[in-house]
Amino acid sequence: MFKSKSLYVILFLAALGVLGSCSSGPAPQLMDWQPGTIDQVSLTTPIELRFDQPMDADSIRSAFQITPSVPLSFTIVFTSSKASPFTSPLTSPLKPQVEPAMIVHFIPQQPLAKLTRYQLTLNTSAHSIDGQLLRQPFTATFTTTGRLGVSFYPANGAENVLTNSSFNLLFSKPMARSSMPSISFSPSISGTGQWLTDQLYYFDPIDFQPATRYTLQLSAGLQSVDGDKLVEDARATFTTTAPGVSNYWPQGVDNSPWTAISLTFNLPVLTETVTPRFLVKATDGRAVSGEIRWPSTTTLVFYADKALIEGAKYSVILRRGVQSPLGDLPSDREYNFDFIVAAPPEMTSSSPRDGDLHASISDRVTLHFNVPMDPNSVERSIHITPEPEMPRFEWGSGGTTLDIVFDIDPSALYAIALDDQARDSFARRLQGNRSIVFQAAPQEPIAWLVGSRGYWNNVYGTYNPDPIVRQYTQFRNVDQLTYRLSAISQTVFLNSIQPEWDRNQTEPRGDLILSWTQIVSAPLNKLAYASTEVKLPNGDSLPPGVYKLQVNSRHDEVSDWRILIVSAINLTLKRSAKQIVVWATDLRSGQPM
Repeated sequence: MFKSKSLYVILFLAALGVLGSCSSGPAPQLMDWQPGTIDQVSLTTPIELRFDQPMDADSIRSAFQITPSVPLSFTIVFTSSKASPFTSPLTSPLKPQVEPAMIVHFIPQQPLAKLTRYQLTLNTSAHSIDGQLLRQPFTATFTTTGRLGVSFYPANGAENVLTNSSFNLLFSKPMARSSMPSISFSPSISGTGQWLTDQLYYFDPIDFQPATRYTLQLSAGLQSVDGDKLVEDARATFTTTAPGVSNYWPQGVDNSPWTAISLTFNLPVLTETVTPRFLVKATDGRAVSGEIRWPSTTTLVFYADKALIEGAKYSVILRRGVQSPLGDLPSDREYNFDFIVAAPPEMTSSSPRDGDLHASISDRVTLHFNVPMDPNSVERSIHITPEPEMPRFEWGSGGTTLDIVFDIDPSALYAIALDDQARDSFARRLQGNRSIVFQAAPQEPIAWLVGSRGYWNNVYGTYNPDPIVRQYTQFRNVDQLTYRLSAISQTVFLNSIQPEWDRNQTEPRGDLILSWTQIVSAPLNKLAYASTEVKLPNGDSLPPGVYKLQVNSRHDEVSDWRILIVSAINLTLKRSAKQIVVWATDLRSGQPM
């Protein structure tokens, strides 16, 4: 696209003479042309010539020639009377572009021939409108489209192609399935092929060999349904599976000082090409001496002359160049892996920790080791004081964690020790500290008002006032109980009644009658019961009514409340779908009221 000061499209039948004559000037020259010297030119692309000054149309038409001959229409575009320079606003090392003064289009009247090289010539008889002859002749060539494309899978340059691989040829255009591609391999192999689609051809080789470089050739001449043609042989070179390490041992961090080092190869190997390329190095870079054995041509086993250093890191190296008797190509990469020898076995930590005399603990003690241990020897070596009944052992984390599960007495001071029998998985004796001492923290204090209906908070209980109301409290790890007795009105009582499963109702308010404190005692962490008489301040029995009794520990760590329904009458209820029957009897005698 060019900037135009004026634009005129003139058919070649128009008389150029009406444009008038111009003054003489420099000889005209062809500045540029399209489509350029390229392949795969469209069959309908126009040919464009760009001149630096207006040209005489008849002289161009007579001076221009295309070979092979093609019928062309002729169009001229004038852009200006003179060529004008155009500089990009961007900084560029390229020369400024120049707008042509005239553009000539030759448009094919029919599609060009496929895969044809066309030659364009414009001789010096072409002249400008003021009579100046073309400065120099012009010759150029281009080739039309019609080249059949093909891609290979595996692709050209592929490496380590599996010997059971198949080959796919994907063509750029639909093909006639009756035309079979002519393919060959070097070195030669046999196989069968078939069309999977009209563009995909599948070839299944029979006798691929590993460690071999192959060249696949597709012969030229193959044509697509619409006439595109493979103009030259297409080739793809690839290599099949080279010798390499498919597995190795040891791995990770917890390995025996006497561990054997093994390499497993994906192919049989020439052992004499492996030995000089195999190396085991210690952390300081020194080679480890030892013996190489070959149980088979695919397995190398290395035995060190002496035990490896505990806790040390080692590197195993196999340099490239290993060869197989099945093919000529050697291994093309270096294999390198590291492993760490297990450190001397130690008990690294415990839960609870050693010396914790306020341990938060339920039913187990956990011991942590730095390496996998031998469960049988460790369990035989454990001594617990005081001795529990039937401790259970649970191992985890690959043999590095042991849970000792037993009924823990929160009041007891425990000692757990491991004797000299404890061994790790490599039969090494346990080192370092082998014992812990701990005591469980006191259990949470509790204070529950107990009644015939259980231990739940906020429940209702009925009490016989004759001779006196007595309340029991279950407690643990408290030394003082403070009680508060309040009278509850009938309205408050009825509003407070909730289903038994609703334990979070608001505590009803009442009028304080009496408060008192009771000193209690029990062994640490042991549940005990305390009994208290609930009566009036003057010592008389409570009269019938509804009361609330609340209990708190010394520092209000725990509390509980309970509704006391004090009455000498017992109500028994029986109901059916249509009626309810209530019996009222004396609590003490059972006689009807």
